[in-house]
Amino acid sequence: CDPAAQGRGLGGAAVRAGLERVAGSGLPAYLETATERNLGFYRAIGFEVLGDWRVAKDGPRFWSMWRASKCSRAPLR
Repeated sequence: CDPAAQGRGLGGAAVRAGLERVAGSGLPAYLETATERNLGFYRAIGFEVLGDWRVAKDGPRFWSMWRASKCSRAPLR
C-alpha cells in the first residue's frame, strides 16, 4: 500500500461499507489480517480473534477474525 494513502480512513470506510451491505441479512462476517496493528480497529467494530496462524514455517502471521450477526454465534473452536 502507498504510505501516502494510509491513515486517512479509507480502509475503515471500505470495511464499514461491506458490513452495511450484510446488515440485516443475518449473516456473520469473517476476515483475515496480516497486520497486527489493525486488530484494535477490527475489535472496535465488533470482530473477535478466532486464532492466529503462519503461512509455512517462517511465513507471515495472520489472524482470523469473526463478527457475529445478531442472529449468529461465533464458530466452535
